[in-house]
Formats: sequence, C-alpha cells, structure tokens
Amino acid sequence: MPPYTRQAAPSKGIFLKWEPGESKDLVILSETGTEEDIHWVEGESKPCEGEDCTLCDLGVRRTKRWEVPTRCQGEEVPWAMSNTTFYGVEDVAEMVGHLKDLRLRVTRHGTGRKTRYSVLPLIGQETTPSIEAEVRDLAAGISGMCARADLDPKQELALFLSEVAPELKDAPQLSQMRGFYAYIDDKTGTEQDEDEAPPEEPQAIGAYF
Repeated sequence: MPPYTRQAAPSKGIFLKWEPGESKDLVILSETGTEEDIHWVEGESKPCEGEDCTLCDLGVRRTKRWEVPTRCQGEEVPWAMSNTTFYGVEDVAEMVGHLKDLRLRVTRHGTGRKTRYSVLPLIGQETTPSIEAEVRDLAAGISGMCARADLDPKQELALFLSEVAPELKDAPQLSQMRGFYAYIDDKTGTEQDEDEAPPEEPQAIGAYF
C-alpha cells in the first residue's frame, strides 16, 4: 500500500510580514496592545505557559511580544511585534496623543540577527509608500544607527562611495541608500529585533551522533 500523502498544511495564522527594506503604511485599530510572553522553538513562536511552562524549565529564553489589529492595504490584519518595536510605536502614539487610528509607515531594515524596524507617523491621505519615502525611511534608520555608534553619517557616506562601494557612485538614489544602510547596519552590529525568529545556528557534526 502506498504511503498516505497529506493534503493540509499546519496553520500558522495571518500576520503582517515585511521583506528586508520593505515599507508598509498601516492604521492601528485598537486603543491598547495585547501583551504575550513567547519562546522561539525551531523558528516558531510558542506561548509561555507561566509558572508551569515546560520551555522555561528547559531554559528556553522567554521574550515579550505585543499585538495590535491594523488595516493595511485595505485589509484588517494583526501585527505582532517585539517589545522594542511596540515601544517605538508608543513613542509616536505619545507624541500625537492616541494609539487607535494612528497611521504609521513601518520599514524593516536588515536580515537575521540584524533585523530592526523603523516607525514613522503619517499625515494626509493613505498612499502606497513611494521611492522617496523609502529613501527617507532608510536615511532615518542610518541616522539612528550612526547616532548610537557615535559615527558621522556624512563622513561614512563619503567613505562608502569612495572606497567601500565605488560602483554605486552613479547608481540610482534608492540603490545607493539601500547599499549604504546595509554597510552601516553591518558596521554598527545592530541586534536582531525579537519579533523575528532567531536564525538557526549551524551545528557541529558531533550533534548528529
């Protein structure tokens, strides 16, 4: 008898996801965020069970995650994020005076252990992120990384275009900014945002025996 072939895949839920360098415009639909403690296990998040949590007993690191409902590109979809990202969202909410109906442009920067998100307020009509907006968002991320690392972004840009990536000197502005962001991100060693699963660590071959 031939082996059974599965037809269904496990459901992982529908949440907002960004590709590296991608920006999304969204509207937050709730007055508060929902808090949850999770563990990352083999690239998937598992809820922490509190005092009787087996994963805690095994020493698996626990992280805090927040979730808010949003409207993005005409659809209502939840956004699950790290405590670090939600702190940035609340910075903007505090500035404008409310969380519900807050309009944001959120951009993902970096990959793997160097993933982070920039959160900027939006005014006016809802639009699709433009090239100019993406350039501004990348520039804001670069400025923030340079400030934390005590670097001069203008000096770093001159070095980048003259010595690190001279082939980008005459490239389109967005290509230059993406390349420069990746360079600064690597140079400053930005840590991974905890709403991204940690990349799998390569194992020594001894682990297989």
